Amino acid sequence: MSSRPVASRSARSLGRMLTASPRLAYRSLRRRYIRQSALLDYHLFGRSGASRSLEKITIELTHRCNLRCRMCSNFNDPQVPTPRGVQYAPAEELTYAQLAKFVDEAAALTSSFGLTGGEPTLSPHCLEIIRHIKKKGLYCGLTTNGTQLQRLAGEIVDSRLDWISLSLDGPEEVHDAIRGVPGTYRRLLDGVEALRECQAKRGSPLPRIGVKFTLVGDNYRHVADVAAAAARMNAVLLDITHLFFWTEEIVGRQRAAYGDDIPCYVANTDGLSGMDPAGMHAALQELKKRSWPLHIRFLPDLDLAETLAYYQQPARFVAARRCLRPWLNCSLLPNGDVVPCLGYVAGNIKEQTFPQVWNSARFRHFRRLLKKNRLFPACARCCGLYEY
Repeated sequence: MSSRPVASRSARSLGRMLTASPRLAYRSLRRRYIRQSALLDYHLFGRSGASRSLEKITIELTHRCNLRCRMCSNFNDPQVPTPRGVQYAPAEELTYAQLAKFVDEAAALTSSFGLTGGEPTLSPHCLEIIRHIKKKGLYCGLTTNGTQLQRLAGEIVDSRLDWISLSLDGPEEVHDAIRGVPGTYRRLLDGVEALRECQAKRGSPLPRIGVKFTLVGDNYRHVADVAAAAARMNAVLLDITHLFFWTEEIVGRQRAAYGDDIPCYVANTDGLSGMDPAGMHAALQELKKRSWPLHIRFLPDLDLAETLAYYQQPARFVAARRCLRPWLNCSLLPNGDVVPCLGYVAGNIKEQTFPQVWNSARFRHFRRLLKKNRLFPACARCCGLYEY
């Protein structure tokens, strides 16, 4: 473990965020308050497995996508299940009425929703559900590859969407190669330009733009190029995330401990090809030496020893000792399943109301099991471990 002063790093990070975006800083403070409440649930009510601290719900509108990203588990062999679940056919996806009912029920527990996929803009209900969320006075964010942004720019601005997170993997040739479809980079930039034009015409600062950059073997040398591109987009946040993946060793340990109760499958390992952990760490350190007009967040922020362990010893835990995600967050899959993480289904909104699912016997069983063991083997390279 690193001996760096975590509290001072956190304070400096919040200070930079406050300068870059007061609105973002306010949301960060609010999240910290909710997470402190989750700690009370974790310690005081851990044996019951209940949670009163739901921070955000991620709605996966569809698992369909128009890209073929090399590090994404969504397009592994369709006959082999992945941590994200199966690729649901359009007929299996929730209707707008079902989605709206879910939002209405969940609004009693949280005020924040994030829409993702697959590519969420391929869902016919994407704009409809954004408008529904915003009409209720709730916060809504959208994670997208940006390829449909030019077509939808006007509707997105009019919807008063709060936040849009754009995936960027490097300069044009690198981005397109990783995304698996030529022209993706140019469509993303054209979409951002269209969005800015619509914002200017309507005098609206929304949605705020964030950029997400996932480190893989093909692109870590271009991290400064991505930061510069994010700045040109007038983004207020750049998330630089280490690759989240599950190796055969991790899967073997998970299955040995929990069998099919909490499933885990090999996924996202393609992004490890060509990875040089020491070179990556050096590139990130150079990035930190420069001043940027946006907040940059590292998920997780690792020193050199931790970086080497992260990629060379995948089953070893680094920079984290417990996970609060199941007390704070859950995902709604396209077919109505509610999952805390991995492939564990806590319930389905077609059969129960969301408040019933959130503290159902199955959800509480998952939280109790996680608290008892502090972490599962599959947590070692899971995004939720470092986000929360």
